[in-house]
This record gives sequence, structure tokens and C-alpha cells, in this order.
Amino acid sequence: MPPPKTPLPPNPPSPPLPKPNSWVFDHSEEKEYNRQLRQHYVMKQVLGGKTNVSLDQAEQILDVGCGIGLWVWEASQQYADTEVIGMDIHVPDMQSGPWAKHIVGRLRTSASNNSTSSFASSLNGKDRQVPGHNISFMYADFLKPFPYDDASFDFVHAQDISWYVPMQDWPALISQFHRIIKPNGLLQVIEHDGIFKSPGPALVLINEWHQLVAKENGVDLSYCPGGLETELRRAGMDVLETQTLDIPIGEWPNELVQKQHGFLYKEQIKTKFRSVQRWWLTAAGISSQQYDKICMEAMDEFDQYQTSVTWTITVARKKPLDWAGSNNTQ
Repeated sequence: MPPPKTPLPPNPPSPPLPKPNSWVFDHSEEKEYNRQLRQHYVMKQVLGGKTNVSLDQAEQILDVGCGIGLWVWEASQQYADTEVIGMDIHVPDMQSGPWAKHIVGRLRTSASNNSTSSFASSLNGKDRQVPGHNISFMYADFLKPFPYDDASFDFVHAQDISWYVPMQDWPALISQFHRIIKPNGLLQVIEHDGIFKSPGPALVLINEWHQLVAKENGVDLSYCPGGLETELRRAGMDVLETQTLDIPIGEWPNELVQKQHGFLYKEQIKTKFRSVQRWWLTAAGISSQQYDKICMEAMDEFDQYQTSVTWTITVARKKPLDWAGSNNTQ
């Protein structure tokens, strides 16, 4: 394999890095909002009906690591009689959400520890027709005990959080999932390993950066789905299904739909490169000029090397009370 066009320092330094939940993406920048916006709609199109679960009878839904809240917003529209809660350490700014034009000025976000911004509680019966009436957000760190009672939710959704979870924290996180889900309730985890498949020289370097920072922070890039399934079963959940999807990056596929997916995903990766720039500069010990050149080369390599990325969708169900009780007596 030829070397990258842009040389790197022979021995990039490896300074101590903060835990990934505080530093992976620059949440203060508009480019991070754009990254999450593009990724949401790319994944919505790519995944299509593959993530559908029956939630018509659900009373409460939780999105863990909700980010800017787009999944919360769309779930609230699909299930208008269900309370939909987003939980994150970066509570969405209500003014920038897609619901702003409907309820701006009457809804407030409370971004303090253990507090909820509840929309539904401030609206009367007439206003329940207003889009977003059933949304709320909780400022909370999902690497700590969840601020919810046992058996609170019918469905818990988590997507793209594995970069924030060191290996040692997965058992406790899954235990929290199990605790807050109602018997027979569902958990859906959608993740990718962050590694480009069939990379060119520049993408090989970026893969190495991923692995370097993951190692520094105790993150196992291969945890999902194998380790996740094992831990879910250990916690007392039935794994109903795991799907693996290879998503192309670029317009190299011959099939039209795949070509469209590849185009959209490549655009999302472009915004990701911008959003994680500060992270990579420290991890690799390179200048911003070198970083820009490597990223430009990487964008060209996606089509040349027919690069892809792998996502997994895992759905698990909490066992019913009668099963858990009989199992504990054996």
C-alpha cells in the first residue's frame, strides 16, 4: 500500500486524553450540530424500516445520549400519546430544534443537574395538539446511575454512544438499562465501530488515530455486537435480534439506492472530520494544515478504495416478572 501523500511526524506524541464523554466532539460549535443533523437523516434513510419496533402501546420512551434531540422529536410525532424523554450531558437548545416555530417562547430548557425540561406539564388539553407537547429532556450523564425509578420505560433507544463508554463501564450501563425498563420492555442499541473498511493510506492513518484514542480511554471498538449481547444476557435480557449493515461511503456502488446512501454518508463524514479536528490534532500530534490535507486525501479515497463502515442494530427485551421470579427461585 502506498504511503500517504502528506507525511506525519515519525513518532506522534500520545498525551493523556480526557474521557471521551467530555471531549470527542466539540459541542459548542455549529459544526457539531450540523454533524448530528446530517448523521440523523443519513441513518434514517439507510436504516429505513430495519429499526422499527412496535411501540403503539408505549407510555414512556427514553433516548439515551440524545444529542440535539432529532430522534426524540421524530418519535414524539410518531407516538403523540407517548411521553418521549431525551437524556444527555448536552441538553438541546430548544431555540434550534425543529419544533421551535410551534412552541418557541413557551418552552424552557433547564440544564442543571438532575432537572428535567418538561414540555407536557406546561400545556393544557387544548395545546396537546401542538407538536412537541410530549417531549422532555433530562440533563444527566449516562455513565452514572440514571435519575429514574425502576421499570419506568417501555422502550429505551441508544445510538452512537459506544465512543463514550469505556469497557469497564458497560456492565453498569447495561444494568441501568435493565433497571429502568419495564418487564417485557425493549432496548434498541445502534452502533458502529468507527473503523473504515477497505481504507486507503490516509484512511489507514485515521483508523490508527481512532484506535489510539480508544485505547487511551479504555474503549473497545469491537465491543458491539458480541460483547454487548453477552452483557445483555448476563443482565437478564433476551436478545431478540442483531442486524449488521455495511454502509458504503462514496458513490462507488453500482446499485442506485446504495449509491445514494454512499453519497449521503460521505457528506456526513466530511462534517465529522470538521467536528473532531481538535481531538485528532492532540491525538496525532500534527498541525492543522497536515490534518486538513490528510482529510482531503481521505475524502478522495472513499470512492477509489470502495470504503464502507459497519453498523449493528441490537434489540433486546427485558424478561417478564414471572420468568425472573421463577428463575431466581431455582
